[in-house]
Amino acid sequence: MSRSSARIGTLALALALTAPLAACSQQLKAETEYVEGTDFSQYQTYRWITDDLVLIQSGDGNENIRNVENEKRIRAAVERELEAKGLKKATGEDAHLLVAFTVGTQVRYKIQGGGATGLDLVAGGPAKVTRGRLTLYLFDQASKTQIWSAWTQDDLEPGSDPDAVVNSAVSVLMNEFPPG
Repeated sequence: MSRSSARIGTLALALALTAPLAACSQQLKAETEYVEGTDFSQYQTYRWITDDLVLIQSGDGNENIRNVENEKRIRAAVERELEAKGLKKATGEDAHLLVAFTVGTQVRYKIQGGGATGLDLVAGGPAKVTRGRLTLYLFDQASKTQIWSAWTQDDLEPGSDPDAVVNSAVSVLMNEFPPG
């Protein structure tokens, strides 16, 4: 094998190994809403809107998603991201921002195939997929108004590392804060 063939083989292998990672990072996108004209630099501290574990106390849902472990994962990831942006955790009225989040799921069916209509079903019917959605909210403590929110959603693959899923989603959302 020539040296150039070996380089091409190595390059092809590297691309094959990194392409799935690139595809994953491109899939997750954040959408945001915020109050125009807000001076986000004024916010130096934050606290959770409640210390209660809200995922397991409100609503029904997928028990693999709505559980204490995921609540703790999400809170820890949000706190890491806020602190990396220079915000400090505070208590009571000392906090400038109140932080909240919601998690939702939706069962979808993937229809695979081609054909003229694009609706040809593969043998065995459509694949059932759970789509997860994470939304973060920031409220101004003094005015008690929401000033920023961001959300993302993705299909949740069975066997995925929950820490990686949560960290990726929170990172994508917090990349949009502060806006501008």
